[in-house]
Amino acid sequence: MEGSMSTAARIPSRWDDESLDLMRLTTDPIADTAVNDLFESGEVGAVDALMNQLICNDQLITDQLPARIQQYLEETESLPDWADTTKIAIAEDLFARCGPSICVSPMCASLPSAYAAAKGVQVLQMTARLKTDTTRRIGETAQMIIDVLAPGGLAPAGLGIRAAQKVRLMHAAVRNLISRSGRWNAEWGQPINQEDLAGTLMTFSWIVLESLGKLRIEVEPDEAEAYVHAWNVVGHLMGIRGELLPDNVAQAGELTQIISRRQQHPSEAGRDMTRALVEMLEHQSPGTLFKGFPDTMIRHLVGDQVADMIGVKQEDWTSRLIGPVCDLFGILESDKDRSAILSKVAARFSIEFVESIAWLYRGGNRATFRIPDTLREQWRLKPTAVHQLEQRLVRDLSIHPYQKLGAERRSRLLFGLLISTGLLFAAAAYAASPLINDAAPRGLLSYELGGSVDEIKTVLDSWHDGHRIRAGFALGFDFLFMLSLTNFLALAAVHASYRVRSKTRELSRVGPVLAWGQWIAGTLWVAQNLLLFTMLTGPVTSPRPEIVFWCGTVKFSLLGLGLVYVLFLQIWGRTQTTP
Repeated sequence: MEGSMSTAARIPSRWDDESLDLMRLTTDPIADTAVNDLFESGEVGAVDALMNQLICNDQLITDQLPARIQQYLEETESLPDWADTTKIAIAEDLFARCGPSICVSPMCASLPSAYAAAKGVQVLQMTARLKTDTTRRIGETAQMIIDVLAPGGLAPAGLGIRAAQKVRLMHAAVRNLISRSGRWNAEWGQPINQEDLAGTLMTFSWIVLESLGKLRIEVEPDEAEAYVHAWNVVGHLMGIRGELLPDNVAQAGELTQIISRRQQHPSEAGRDMTRALVEMLEHQSPGTLFKGFPDTMIRHLVGDQVADMIGVKQEDWTSRLIGPVCDLFGILESDKDRSAILSKVAARFSIEFVESIAWLYRGGNRATFRIPDTLREQWRLKPTAVHQLEQRLVRDLSIHPYQKLGAERRSRLLFGLLISTGLLFAAAAYAASPLINDAAPRGLLSYELGGSVDEIKTVLDSWHDGHRIRAGFALGFDFLFMLSLTNFLALAAVHASYRVRSKTRELSRVGPVLAWGQWIAGTLWVAQNLLLFTMLTGPVTSPRPEIVFWCGTVKFSLLGLGLVYVLFLQIWGRTQTTP
C-alpha cells in the first residue's frame, strides 16, 4: 500500500502558504520515474506505444504497453489501506441517483473553476487539447467520472482504477514533454504539481457537491462525506500526496478556499480556455433558444468573482432559465412528483448532452459513451420498446418510494404515523374489547386465526347480533390501523437503514426489502378483512377460513420482522456510538 491516511500523521489543522509553496515544487516521483525511464531508454517504439495508448484509448490495454509501464501499473493498482468500501458504495449510490447532474457539473463548474487557476491553466494552454479538441476532451472527462463512480469502479480490476492510473500516466508524460520543451516558466512551480492536482481534485469533489446544492438537489451529510472520501481514493491513485487529501467535507471546503485564494487570478490562458468551453457548450445546446445559456449556468455555479476572472459573459435573459433548470434537476434526482413528460425531459436533459459530446470526435479505439446497464436503468436512458415495461417494473421495485424522501421529511412523517398508529390501536382495541369471551379468548384475533369452518362458526355462534355489528365496526377501525401501522413500519425500516448505512452496508440493504414487506402485509391484511366481513354477514364455507388464517400468519410474520429490524438497529446503533 502507498502511504497511510491516519488523521494525526496525514493532515495538519490547516494548510498554510509555506506548505503549499513546497507542494508547487513537488510532482509525482513514482509516475515520473516510470515515464522518464521509458523516454530515456531511447526505445522510440515503446514511447510511441505509450503515447498512442494515452491519447487514443479510453482504457489502457496492458499487454500492448512497454514492460516498464506494466510494472508501474501493477505497483500502483491497489487501493490505500484507509479506503472505506462502505463509503465508496454510498458514493456510488449517490452517483446512481444524481449521476446526470454530476456529469454536467464538470463542464459548468469544475473546469471553469480550474481555468481560474492562472498558473495551473498554463499546462492546458500549452498542450492545447482542451482548446482545440474541447468536445473530445470533455467526453473523456465525463467517461472517467462514470468509470470511477459506477458500481465496482474502484473494486479490484475496476475500470475506475485503470482510468485513474491512465490520468496519472498522462500527467507524467505531459510533465516530461513540457520540461523538454523549454517553454515552462519556473515562477509557475512545477507543471501539474501537487497543489494543482489537489485543487483539481477538489473541483471534482467539493465543487461538484456545491453545484448540486445550487441545483437544489438534496445530498445528505453521509453521502457528501462518502463522496469526498471516494474522490480521495481516486486522488491517491492519481498520485496526490496524503497531506493534501482532506478528511471530511469541511476540510475539503477549507482546502478549496485556500487554493482558490492562492491561485485564482485573471489570465489570458484561462479566458481562452473558457471561451473554447462555452463555444462547445453552445454548439451542443438545442437550437437558438439556449444561446447564452452556458454563460449563465457557469456564472450561477461558480459565482460572479470567478466568472469575471475567466471572462464569462454577464447574465442575460437566460438567467430566468436557471430556476426552472434547477427544478428540473431536482425532479430528476429526487423523483418528486415525476410526471411522464417532465420525467422524460429531466432524465434526458443532462445525460443526452454528455452522450452527444462523447459520440462526437471519439476517434481511436473508443466505443460510444460507456455507461453500465445499471446506471442506464437508474437514469432512464432510451429504453427500447421491448424492454420499457420490464425496466419500469424493475426500477419501481428496486427502490422503495420512502427512500426518495429527504431525512427531515422522513422524520416528520414518521412522528405523525407513530401518533396515528397509537391512537388507532387504542380505538381498535376499545371497539373489539366486548368481543372477548370463552369461545373467543382473544376477541377479534380469535376470529381472524380460527383457521377452520368449525372454529369460525364456534366464535360467531358465541356472538349475538350486537356483537357482530361491533365486530364489523372493529374491522373498520382495523383497516385504518392497518394503513397507519404498515406505513409506519415501512418508513421506520427505511429510516433506520439510512441511519446505519455508513456502519453496516449489509444491514442497511435489508431495510427497503422489509419496507416492501410491510406493504405486502397490508395487502394481505385487506384481503383477510374482506373475507372476515363476508363470513360475518354470510355463510362460512371452506376455504375462506383457511385463506384468512394463512393471510394472517404471513401478515404477522412480516410485521414482526419489520418491528424486530427497527428495534434491533435502534439498540445496535446506540451501542456503536457508545464510547
